[in-house]
Amino acid sequence: MHLPSPAHSSVAALCAVLACSAAVPSPGEGGFRDGDVNDERPGTNCFACHTQFRVAGTARDPRVARVEIDDDDGNHAVMYPNAHRNFFRHHLLTPPFRVRVVNLDGSVRQMESAPHGSCNACHHDLPGGAGSL
Repeated sequence: MHLPSPAHSSVAALCAVLACSAAVPSPGEGGFRDGDVNDERPGTNCFACHTQFRVAGTARDPRVARVEIDDDDGNHAVMYPNAHRNFFRHHLLTPPFRVRVVNLDGSVRQMESAPHGSCNACHHDLPGGAGSL
């Protein structure tokens, strides 16, 4: 699998919790919307189509270089946004998650206690969403 360098990535939102429940959203919940499937529908709940993912989201801020997650069992994962501005992880991680967004300039935004890995289920711009980051 090819991952683009952070400098060439357009990027986005992440997996924290504000106004989000601990239950993993079902397909079609949490910001699912129609769109161009060839563009991977940035901002949509990734789990609506990609049930194999364990953590996934869309990075919209072009300054984001990577997303780092520490799970409840002490595992550490690093994800880089791809050409569609999405990041994802197939390997099982145990919530709650501690999430860090690392920008190209080295600055870090940290979020605590994300209850599940469906980042866009909470972080979307539709009514009721926590907004993109």
